[in-house]
Amino acid sequence: QLHADVGSEFPALTSATGRLVAALGGEGEESLRGRFPGIDWDKPLSAEQWLGEVEQARLSGWSVDRNTFKNGITAFAAPVVGRSGAMTHSLVVMGLSAAMEGLDEAALVADLKAAASAVSVDLASA
Repeated sequence: QLHADVGSEFPALTSATGRLVAALGGEGEESLRGRFPGIDWDKPLSAEQWLGEVEQARLSGWSVDRNTFKNGITAFAAPVVGRSGAMTHSLVVMGLSAAMEGLDEAALVADLKAAASAVSVDLASA
């Protein structure tokens, strides 16, 4: 069974949200490389692989972590942005990796990005 409370906090660069933080936070590659060894992974990736995934998140506007931060867990994340246009939060869908096999990832990502955009609009107008 998987449980995470709304508002749960994790170290900034971990999992799918961490890739978005790295991609959209304005930090340079050298700085990210310096912070990379401090990330605690169940199944560590190389800095090059992680930076490639960070770049993909920057280009696509979403990210996924499959079994690396927590083995057996897949997490998809999309950024929520504030009035300034900077990422302030993320919307995350996560589940047991085995249960997420065969999932229509394109539909999930489209819905996740739409929901994150709606939350961003709501926050900007609050």
